[in-house]
Amino acid sequence: MDIFRAAEKYIVEMTTRKGGMKAMLLDEYTTAPVSMVYSHADILQNEIFLLSSITDRGDTIEVFPDVEAIVFVRPCRESLMAVDAELRAPRFAKYDICFSGAVDSKDLERLAIADVSKRVTDVTEYYLDYLAIDRTLFTFNMPRCGARTPTGFAPGKLEATSASLVSVAMALNVKPVVRFQGSSAMCRAVAERVGRLLGQPEIVSTAVLLVVDRRDDPITPLLNQWTYEAMLHELLGIRNGTVAFGVGAKKQQFLLSASGRDPFFDAQKYTTYDVLLPSVDRLVGEYRVAQQEARKLDTIEDMKRTLMDFSRHKERAENAAKHNSLVLEIKRIAESSEMFGDGGVGLLEQELVKVSDQGYSFKAVSRLVQNRKVRPEDKVRLVALFTLRFEGSKSSEKNIRELHEMLASTSVPTPLLEGLRRLQAYCGSSCGARTSNASKAAGSGLFKSSAEEAAGDMFRHTPLLATTINDLVRGKLNTTAFPAVGSAGKQLPTEVIVFFVGGVTYAEARVVNNFNELIGQREGIRIIIGGTHIHNLTSFLHEAAESTR
Repeated sequence: MDIFRAAEKYIVEMTTRKGGMKAMLLDEYTTAPVSMVYSHADILQNEIFLLSSITDRGDTIEVFPDVEAIVFVRPCRESLMAVDAELRAPRFAKYDICFSGAVDSKDLERLAIADVSKRVTDVTEYYLDYLAIDRTLFTFNMPRCGARTPTGFAPGKLEATSASLVSVAMALNVKPVVRFQGSSAMCRAVAERVGRLLGQPEIVSTAVLLVVDRRDDPITPLLNQWTYEAMLHELLGIRNGTVAFGVGAKKQQFLLSASGRDPFFDAQKYTTYDVLLPSVDRLVGEYRVAQQEARKLDTIEDMKRTLMDFSRHKERAENAAKHNSLVLEIKRIAESSEMFGDGGVGLLEQELVKVSDQGYSFKAVSRLVQNRKVRPEDKVRLVALFTLRFEGSKSSEKNIRELHEMLASTSVPTPLLEGLRRLQAYCGSSCGARTSNASKAAGSGLFKSSAEEAAGDMFRHTPLLATTINDLVRGKLNTTAFPAVGSAGKQLPTEVIVFFVGGVTYAEARVVNNFNELIGQREGIRIIIGGTHIHNLTSFLHEAAESTR
């Protein structure tokens, strides 16, 4: 199972099955999935001269009477209306319409009526209603999906989530047994709907779709994660593969290259901070050596080689500059914000997960909340961890109120404070979305690597997912806590899709990556992971606030 290659295969197929110059029209839902796996060079190579939004017709409509257009949209109401409008006032000679999921026959009939000039040549359904981040990680880019409804979903989000999950299963060519977290109404609603859409496997299946609730492990999204990709998302934010920081003339924006196109990022994304710094120094050093070699033009052959290698050399230079800039920026933020060292944010947040001394923890958190060097996000993070760690007693409620008052007197953004105020209602001990697994010690050491041993104190917490997938692949996952839709069978799974309703984290993606590399390859098991969204602290607290309004 490779979710990135599955997405790439579909896009290559839809853009290459017809030759010649062509345009590609996308909607707001398909733009990101295409951009995540298709580079600018790919677009040019496949003779796509225009990449545009299906709704971006403008005041002056430019017509291309000799050009065919590929239309790739989600089969939802607003996108179907846009395709309808395009067909009634066509700009292109022919239309090859592609949908990112199953389309209703009645919608097809309406489009056929709109196609009065008979310009539609093909209509195809592709299973690409998700964003493929890399080979084992996907997201639906659907933040704030919860609400106070019987299913727990905001209007329309249950249907969209289910359809996208079916798309993932079909793209991977699996018909899995669907299991879900029984304590979660959201997981049950998704699992039952997906089960109906996919149908029961006709033969005993060794593929499993496991639907879990983010609230079963609220600790992981609250913690800083000290690996390259996770730190980029936490400190700078990753949006559709793009990282941006700075303002105005000093704003910088970098594209994290698609899987397989940036060897350094592929190799270092799960590397811990202490290992990352010398790695990027080596990358820059290797580029400088190569640059010096390229300047040696003693012979005609040297000149020919330099000209032939120009494109590769330019790409290498840009890549080295990109990662050097990104690492320097996260280093600047981390080292100026009391994140490291004794008494810093990094060690204290790990202690809050493990230490049971409320008095000590309250004093330590209070000290950093009042420290002007500490980022507002980290102040909220520490108070959130303290809240979930010690909730329930009269003394802890008093301490929590005092910490909230301290935060209110500092420059913490209002949305973060709102999410913090609603945190216990969203994922506290009485929220009703916890399993017996949540009380287990997840840090069994099963997924530890040498890098983690070197950074020991910063990795005391291991995501609950590590325990859950270990139980699943060993046939020990409790069938009461995680029932199946229909018959589960007794076969041990070899292909697993783990889906987080409410959002996944890069820390959990790392757990899956480590499992695949250290255990999965040896035992013939492959796991991929996804979620409605990929969280950092800010998005998680926004999720908590919106879901409990």
